[in-house]
Amino acid sequence: MRVSLPKNVYTQINTDSTAFLIQNLSTYNLFIVASDTQPSPATLHDFDLSAGEGISNSHVEAIFWGKPSSAVTISIGVVEG
Repeated sequence: MRVSLPKNVYTQINTDSTAFLIQNLSTYNLFIVASDTQPSPATLHDFDLSAGEGISNSHVEAIFWGKPSSAVTISIGVVEG
């Protein structure tokens, strides 16, 4: 499924911490924070995915929150289960 992430705020990406694949489908970088609760917009990111890059539960098991690196809405792909 495709998900749009609005600018300037961390949005929850996955709901299953043990079975997911996330891919950055935009041309802008995607900042990701691993957290059980929504981080503030000023929180430093744990991961920085470039265009086309992905992350899955084989890398780390966590709930991820994403925010575009730039001031535009971006599109990502998410598969769970």
